[in-house]
Amino acid sequence: MSIRKFLLLVMLAALGLAALAGVAGVLLASGDTLWRVTGTAIATAVAAGLLLPVSLLVDRPKLRAAGLAGMATLVMTWLLVNAAIWIEALTSYWRFLENMLMALGATIAFGIAATIALLFVSLKSCRAAVILLSASLGALLLMAYTGAAVENVSNRAGEKIYAISWVLSATATFVALIIVNIGLDRRLILRIPAILATLVATTIAVTGIITGSDDDFWGRIMIVGFALGGGGAFANLCLQGKLPASQAWLRWATIAAAGLCVVCISGYALSYIPYSYTGHNVIEEYFGRGITASSILAGCGALALIVLARINRRVDATSETFVAQNITLFCPRCSKKQDLPLGDAACNACGLRISTRVEEPRCATCGYLLYKLTSDRCPECGTPVTRTPRVYVPTENT
Repeated sequence: MSIRKFLLLVMLAALGLAALAGVAGVLLASGDTLWRVTGTAIATAVAAGLLLPVSLLVDRPKLRAAGLAGMATLVMTWLLVNAAIWIEALTSYWRFLENMLMALGATIAFGIAATIALLFVSLKSCRAAVILLSASLGALLLMAYTGAAVENVSNRAGEKIYAISWVLSATATFVALIIVNIGLDRRLILRIPAILATLVATTIAVTGIITGSDDDFWGRIMIVGFALGGGGAFANLCLQGKLPASQAWLRWATIAAAGLCVVCISGYALSYIPYSYTGHNVIEEYFGRGITASSILAGCGALALIVLARINRRVDATSETFVAQNITLFCPRCSKKQDLPLGDAACNACGLRISTRVEEPRCATCGYLLYKLTSDRCPECGTPVTRTPRVYVPTENT
C-alpha cells in the first residue's frame, strides 16, 4: 500500500470517527461539549479535503518530498487544532491554549513555506536553496515548538525562543532566495552584500530579543539590513530566466523599482535619527509615499516578468507513447521503396538483409519523452538535451 493511500485511509477513518462523535455529542453531550465535537468534525473534514489534492504530489517522484511535507503539515495542523479545541476542557490553565496556538501558527507558516520550496527541489538552480530553506525551517519548527512548550518564567524564556525562531526563519528565507542559481552564474559578488546585510540585521534582532533591549537606533539599522537582504533576494529572482533583448528593459526597470523601494524603506527608518524634531516630518512622509509607489512598480513588474516568461516559453508537443511495428524505407542496394517490420528483415526485391530499430527520444536523467521538443532543455527536470544522433559504426562481419 502506498503512503498516499495509507494516509488517506487514516484521514477517512478519523473523519468517520468524528462523524460518530458528532452524532453522539448532539444526542448526549452538554452545550459546551457540543461545540467542541462540532469543531473537531469540521477540522477533520477540512483536513481530509485538503489532504486529497496534496497527496497527489506523492505519486510523482520529483514532487514526492513536497507532497510528504504538505501532508505532514496538514496532519500536524489537524492535531494542534483539535488540541486547541479540547485543551481548555482538560485543564483550566489558560496558558496551555496560548501555547497550542503559538505552535499552530508556526506549523502553518513554516510547513507551507517548506512545501512550496520543495516543489522546486528537482531544479538544479534551486536545489541548494531548497535544501537550505527546508532543513532550516524543519529545525526552526522544532525550536518554535520548544518555545511554545517552555513554561514562561520571569525572563519570558519561552516567548524569546519562539520569537527567535521566527526571526531566523525570515533570515533563512532571504538567504535561500539570494543563493538561487548559485554556482551557475557569476553573480556571487552581488550576493555577498545582501547576505551580510541580512546576517547583521538578524544579529541585531536576536540580540535585542535575548537582552530585551528596545534601542530605537539599532532597531532602525535592523530594518535597513532586512530591506537590503529582501531587495537582494528580489533582484536575484528577477535575474532568473531568459528574456529577449527587446524585453530585457522590463527586468532592469523592475530591479530599479525594487532598489528604489529599499532606499525609501531605509530612508524612512532613518528619518527620525537623531530626535531633533518631533513635529510633522516631511521627509518621512515623502519616503512613505516612495515606498508605496516603488513597491507597486516592483510588484507589477515582477508579475509582468512571470507572464512574459510563460509567453516566451515554447510549447512542446504533448508526450504521446506509440508502438512502432513497421518502417517505410528505400533499399540501399536496389532502391526499392517498401514497408518492412522493425528488427531483422530482408529486401523484398534483392534479399538484402536489413536491421532497423526505432527509439523514442527521452531525457537521459528523468526519462521524459522529448518528442517534438523545441527547446534545448528537458521541460521536466531542466537537463540540457543533446541533438547529436548516434552514429552507426559497421563491424568487420557486416
